[in-house]
Amino acid sequence: MDENFLQINSAGWLTIAAVIQAISEILLVAITIYAIHWAKRQVDEAKKAVDEAKKARVLTAYLTFEGRLRDEKEREARKFIYEHNFENPSAIDPDHQKILEGICTTFDVLGVLVREELMYRPLVFKPFYDVIIKCWQKAYDFIEFERGPTRKAQTYMQDFQYLYEQAEAFRVEHNFPPVTTHKPYAGKVVNGPSPKKRASANKSAHKIATKQK
Repeated sequence: MDENFLQINSAGWLTIAAVIQAISEILLVAITIYAIHWAKRQVDEAKKAVDEAKKARVLTAYLTFEGRLRDEKEREARKFIYEHNFENPSAIDPDHQKILEGICTTFDVLGVLVREELMYRPLVFKPFYDVIIKCWQKAYDFIEFERGPTRKAQTYMQDFQYLYEQAEAFRVEHNFPPVTTHKPYAGKVVNGPSPKKRASANKSAHKIATKQK
C-alpha cells in the first residue's frame, strides 16, 4: 500500500477523531447546562410550592383567629375585662379569673403565631392593635402576679407580652393615637367596681364563664 495513502488516511482518522471529541465536549457542556437549568427550575418550583403552602397556612391561621376574635363570646369577655379592673390579683373572683385567663391565652397563642411568622402582621395589627393593647393593659397586674415570687412563673404569657410590644410598635410606626383603658399599665391601676356593683359584675362574669365552657 502506498505510504502517502496511509499518511493521508491516518490524518483523516485523526481529524475525524478530533471532530468527534469536539462534538462530545460540546454535547457534554450542553447537557451540563441543561442539567443545571433543569435543577434550578426544580428548586424554583419547590420554593414556589413551599411559599404557596406557607401562604395557605398563614391564611388559614389568620381566618381561624379572626373568626375567634370576632366571636360574640370573645367580644363579651373582652367587654367584661374592659369594664373591670384587677388591681388585687390574689383576690380575683374565680369566674373573673377564668375570663381573664381565657383572653390571655388567646393572645398568647396569637403571639406565638406572629413570632413564628405564621401570621401576616398587617392583617393582625391593623384591625386588632388597639384590642391587643387594651387587653394587655387590663391583664398586666394579673400577669405580673403570676410571674411574681408567689407563683414563680417567669415565662407566663410571654408571647402575649411579645404581641403587645409588637402591637405598640405598629401603633407608633403608623402614628396612631395612644391606647389606654386606665393609667399606663406600669403604674397603679384605678379602683375596681364599687361593692354595690360587684354583685352584678359577678353575675355577668359567671354568665360569660359558663358560655366559654
